Amino acid sequence: MAFLKAELLPGSRMVLDALHFETHLAAANLVMTAEGHLDTQTLRGKSVGAVAAAAAAKTRSIPVIVVVGGVSNEEHALYEMGIAAIVPLQNEKGKESDVNHNWLYRLRDYGQAHGA
Repeated sequence: MAFLKAELLPGSRMVLDALHFETHLAAANLVMTAEGHLDTQTLRGKSVGAVAAAAAAKTRSIPVIVVVGGVSNEEHALYEMGIAAIVPLQNEKGKESDVNHNWLYRLRDYGQAHGA
C-alpha cells in the first residue's frame, strides 16, 4: 500500500466523511441510528460504533440512541462507548418486544428528560 500512497480506512469512517457527518453533528442535540444486531463487534468499525465515537469526540457528548433488531449480552461495553440508550425491537427470545409498540414514546421521554 505504501507505493500507492494509500491509506487504509474503515468503511464506516469513509461513509461519515462522505456525508459530512461532522457538520451535521455541530447542530445536533441527539443522534439516532439503527442496526440489525448490536454487539461488541459494533466497537470495531461498524457504523453505529463510528457514529457513537464521532458524537462523543471533542467533548461533544451528544447522546446516541440506537434502535436495534437484537442486542447481545455485552450491553455494558456498548454504553461505555457513548451509546445513551438501546431500543430493541425484539426481546431476548427473538419475539417482537412490547417496546416495538411504544419505542417512539420512550424516545420522546428520553429526549425530554435530557433536553433534546
